[in-house]
This record gives sequence, C-alpha cells and structure tokens, in this order.
Amino acid sequence: AAQLEREDEARKRLRTRISALLTVRRLGWLLALGAVIVAGMSLRLWINRQAPPSVALILETSRGAEVRHAPARRPLDLSLDTTALPEYPVYLLETVDALGKVQAQFQVSAAEGRVRASLPKGLAAGTYFIRLYSPSRELLREYGLAVD
Repeated sequence: AAQLEREDEARKRLRTRISALLTVRRLGWLLALGAVIVAGMSLRLWINRQAPPSVALILETSRGAEVRHAPARRPLDLSLDTTALPEYPVYLLETVDALGKVQAQFQVSAAEGRVRASLPKGLAAGTYFIRLYSPSRELLREYGLAVD
C-alpha cells in the first residue's frame, strides 16, 4: 500500500509540474510564436518563388518540317526565321489557336534574319499557328506549334 501511495504521489507531482509549465499565458505565447514562424516561412517561400524559366523556340520553314512542341503555360521566347522574305521595317506577328482565334499580336522588327517575340504567360495546351505578316497584312509565313 505504501508503494502504491508513493507512485500515486509521484504522478500527482508530475501533473502539478506539467500544469505549472503549461499555463494559459504560456500556451498563448507558444501559439503566437508558432504563428510567427509559419508566417515567416511562408513569406520567405513567396519572396523566393520565381517564374519558371522561359522556353526558347526557333521556328524555321522547310519542306516536311515537324511541328515544334512547347510546354503549356510557360513563358516562350520565339525566334522566327525570315530568310528569303522581303525586308520591312516592321512585321506583324500573330499567334492564333486551331480555330483561328487570335491569342497574341505584336509588331516586331527583324534583325540578323530573325524576328524575335516573347509570350511571357505562355499558351494553354493545344495547337497554335504563329503567323508573320507584312505591314500591309499580307501573310508571309506560318509556323505550327503544339503546346503540351
């Protein structure tokens, strides 16, 4: 009986110590500290979050050329071959979907036999055509693009 009473007293002392350590005020401070740590980690992740790197696509025309592929919703840097095209100070570049709906439109100039354009938001999955027009809207070239 004395042994059981000592064990019971030891359990009571342990509970008393734990209760003294875990007061409402201390639990509040612990929860507030945890919230600050979680908020700090979330802020750090949000600040360090970077946009995915852009995908560079070189579009060229040739007989039997395969359709180029690009990942969906990634920034695209387009480089279009303008070899053997009439030289204009400005070209009109248009991106259309498979139904012919215009997705993006730019005025671009050629340098070193290439026209460069950027689609910072990329394109949704689907089939697209990149069209290059003269300033008078005469279609000069069309390049196929499959976005996966």
